Amino acid sequence: MKRIVSLLLAVVMLFALASCGGKEEDATGEYVPDADPSPSKSAESVLFEKSVTVTTGRDVKVKFYGRDGGLSSIGVTPNGAEEVKHDISEASEKVLGRVEYAVSDDPEFKFFTEDVNFDGYLDFAIQSWKKDGGTPYYCWFWSTLENTYTFGAALENPVFDRANSKIYCDVTEGNDEYINVYSVLNGSVMLETSQSVTATPSFETDLSAFEQYMNPADRDGFLILANKETELGEDYIPENLVDIANTRQDGRATAQMVETAAKALEALYIDMYAAGYTDVSVTSAYRSYADQKYIFDGFLNQNLADGYDYDTALAMVLSDTAAPGTSEHQTGLCCDMHSSPSADAARTQFPTTPAFKWLTDNAWKYGFILRYPEDKVDITGYSYESWHYRFVGRYHAAKIHVMGLCLEEYLQQINK
Repeated sequence: MKRIVSLLLAVVMLFALASCGGKEEDATGEYVPDADPSPSKSAESVLFEKSVTVTTGRDVKVKFYGRDGGLSSIGVTPNGAEEVKHDISEASEKVLGRVEYAVSDDPEFKFFTEDVNFDGYLDFAIQSWKKDGGTPYYCWFWSTLENTYTFGAALENPVFDRANSKIYCDVTEGNDEYINVYSVLNGSVMLETSQSVTATPSFETDLSAFEQYMNPADRDGFLILANKETELGEDYIPENLVDIANTRQDGRATAQMVETAAKALEALYIDMYAAGYTDVSVTSAYRSYADQKYIFDGFLNQNLADGYDYDTALAMVLSDTAAPGTSEHQTGLCCDMHSSPSADAARTQFPTTPAFKWLTDNAWKYGFILRYPEDKVDITGYSYESWHYRFVGRYHAAKIHVMGLCLEEYLQQINK
């Protein structure tokens, strides 16, 4: 497996920081470690130390020792007991299958700690970096259930999802970057899934001409948030709006999106048609502030005409229709697409279709996410919409897809 996965270590922590231990091949081409890849045997000194309260009455002190500019060992002193030191080269060889140790001109490290409560057990997470923040090192987890450490290698930007007992993190290997999902159960951390966010995924057809749109160079330029708490305002008009070729042909005006999103959607349709799903069409995309106000006021007035008082009528509309200035449609980055004769019919019909299953599995490849998932109503503030897809670019769409988050949750995590 290309990614280094988290391993449960039964008694004490095994830990290593990565740089470049020497390595060579024998005559058969098999890897063999150098005869003496460890740092020279000058006296060790404490690079830095950290004491953290894991839980009430339980403290852990961690010391990082180094010699000759390299990290040589780690000392762990749980709850005032005698320190136990762990040799870096021995630990890395057992966990990674090779000897690695860190060498740095600057022996100081950033230090990250967090208490996380998974399924009733208080776990303790630690991560360290080089001081410049440019190179992630390793992460490990302390379980108060068994007083053991779980070791994970090269975990970048960990996100702790306590509600679902999961840890999300980036993993970089060479020129490729992955998003890994780890499940946590009774203090054990295990890799659940891993998805590349930089490698080009497989497609039904040759979409190389659309790659610049599906995976735009401006990676973060399409993360605009519009919801009930974040307004775009009356004057917001996106640039570079273009027509969408796959607008439903029933007399409605041709829908439009921002060009990058529209071209990515074109690629999605080419592949979706090639996969045999040809009955899905776009029913709505960009809407101006005025357009949204017309739609919103129409629903509100209809509810009032049906006899509901104003507060009830307004709440009914707001459950599935954005107030003017807060609609995603005003960004020009989303569209409604389905195979049903109307949105009302699509509520029950479209989620049961093979085309929807295909979109669920594949929309991220083209840079799109399902914007209002069924299990995120309390967070998005809107009813489940199986037809509403939002362009964010493949890098972020892949992460959102694997992590199972809605846009609000994802933006909150990466902005941390």
